[in-house]
Amino acid sequence: MKRVLALSCLLLAASTSLAAVTQIMSRGDITEQAYIDWSDLGPEFTVVNSPAAIMTHGDVFSVQVTGPGATMERRDEGSGWFGEFNPGDSLLWTQNTPGALVLRLAKSVQDVGLDIQADAFGAYTGRITVYNGLDQQIGSFDVNGDNQLGTGTLAFVGAHSDLGDILSVKLEVLSGDDFAVDRVSFAGCNAVPEPASMSALALGVAGLVVRRRRA
Repeated sequence: MKRVLALSCLLLAASTSLAAVTQIMSRGDITEQAYIDWSDLGPEFTVVNSPAAIMTHGDVFSVQVTGPGATMERRDEGSGWFGEFNPGDSLLWTQNTPGALVLRLAKSVQDVGLDIQADAFGAYTGRITVYNGLDQQIGSFDVNGDNQLGTGTLAFVGAHSDLGDILSVKLEVLSGDDFAVDRVSFAGCNAVPEPASMSALALGVAGLVVRRRRA
């Protein structure tokens, strides 16, 4: 029985070990394999109920998008949004509601990155926090930006996991302002959620050993 417990503990420890997660500084550091194009949610000024589902381009998988409020809204830089994104960029806006925007992925990924901008004028700090399949936080990074209505700087927030186990992404602006995000880039997409599957494997192996010993 002691061997069974030891085996179970070792496998569970492996399943819950945290990846080495590092900050990605720019979109150019991501070899994009899949991406979210927010225009898929509808034309500019479309009101989007939360949560919403959207499919990626490239390597196709679904993403559940949950905003801080009951609705979000589609905007485009240069017409419905005036800030630091590239002219014509398709954006998703949290629609006057502060809080977190959460992306839950149907595939685990190694890299994720995007630009984030506060709706308020002036300096702001964007944050990305990433989680694995067990909803464990595995990394969080803050980046400063400055909204000067076209002459400032965007905050690019990104994360890289050595284990490729990112399954959930939380985005927020630390000042508490509402905000918009642009194209979301992904790399290292993996159809198997690593931590969750490892936990199931650990419990399954332990059960098999117990049954054999009883037999």
